[in-house]
Amino acid sequence: EGLGIEASDDIVDLFLRRQAVYEFGITQGLACSGIVATNSKGETIHGRNLDIGGDREASELYAGILFHAEFVKGGTPIVRSVNAFSTVGVHTGVRLDGGWSVEQNTRLQKSTLQGRRNGPAARKW
Repeated sequence: EGLGIEASDDIVDLFLRRQAVYEFGITQGLACSGIVATNSKGETIHGRNLDIGGDREASELYAGILFHAEFVKGGTPIVRSVNAFSTVGVHTGVRLDGGWSVEQNTRLQKSTLQGRRNGPAARKW
């Protein structure tokens, strides 16, 4: 029952602290980015980094909440992605039949709490 997820208290504590830091807008320095390029053979290459910030110890602990997800339709895997617990949707993923890949890199110019306090019009994307 449940999700069958095992996480140490250290990982859970680190995740909650990092989430609070993000929500309070103390730092917006955690920022993934990617590149799409075409090689000389005409093949499209999509690469992405995963900036989780912090020092090495924090990065190793934070990595404990990441997992590879495989979406299956009719018993056949169709999409693979890298997800983090507490997120909804696919922010980094690839369709296995070669159809597409996706990444989402949203940046708020104001902290999330500032945006909430001042209303949606205050948010700049």
